[in-house]
Amino acid sequence: MRTSRPIMLAATLAVLAQGCGPTVPDSVAALNKPPGIANLLRERVRSDLTNGAPSAAAFKFPGRVRIIPYDFKTELQTVDQLAEMQGLADALKKRPELFSDVSVLPDAYGDSIGASFDGLLKLAASTRADAFLLVSGRTSVSAATEKSPGFFDWWAHKSFYEAHTSLDALYVEAPSGHYLPSLQAAGKGGPTLVVPDDNTTGSAAYGLKRSVENQAFKNLADALTAQLLSELKASGPSATPTPAPSTKVDAAGTPAGSPSPSPTPTSTPTPKASADAAGTPAASPTPTASPT
Repeated sequence: MRTSRPIMLAATLAVLAQGCGPTVPDSVAALNKPPGIANLLRERVRSDLTNGAPSAAAFKFPGRVRIIPYDFKTELQTVDQLAEMQGLADALKKRPELFSDVSVLPDAYGDSIGASFDGLLKLAASTRADAFLLVSGRTSVSAATEKSPGFFDWWAHKSFYEAHTSLDALYVEAPSGHYLPSLQAAGKGGPTLVVPDDNTTGSAAYGLKRSVENQAFKNLADALTAQLLSELKASGPSATPTPAPSTKVDAAGTPAGSPSPSPTPTSTPTPKASADAAGTPAASPTPTASPT
């Protein structure tokens, strides 16, 4: 009994010490949570409910956008994954009214922020970003049960397979943290006769995966463009008043640029003409008498 009391006392003190330890802020704890758009939004909504949501700021158009692969799992090799992301950036650059610059950041940026909105927004200054586009995705390949290979195809280990790609994306304005509803895009291919274990880049199986991922990225570019065009339209054009043309007045008081009235010629009437006009007969000249 005497031995158990010190043990219980030590355990009680340890529990009290843990309870009195420093509290880790939610924003720091979110850094250790797995990345994912669902986790990121869950943490953000929880923070908004606790601390109050920040006021929504108007998006900047055109803006500098940084694409971040965020919990993105691909079935392709790294070089083809980079080509897909760059293809998305190139598609967005075709809309200069929305994007002034679009570039792709390495995967490490997405891994570093976990599920922390604060961690994401702190990248704004170092990446010179007006907005972030987080892209998550998965690709799955499954056997197509509705079609069966022929005997010779079966002998060559070929089967019919389908591929599906689903993408999630979130557009976040930096540094305010204002975000738009998340987007989803998908791609589907098959059934295609492939050797499912052949992952070489020239195989039919690899080509099937690449085609559905490319299709999903194209659909994502279209969906994001439509979303931002709607946001741009809702914000309205910036009304810049057009100044009225100024009118300068010269020294004579006549506005510059106005045609000057031509002077009306005045004629001096002769005496006869004046008399005729007045209805009075003109006087005849007085004869001069010659001397006798």
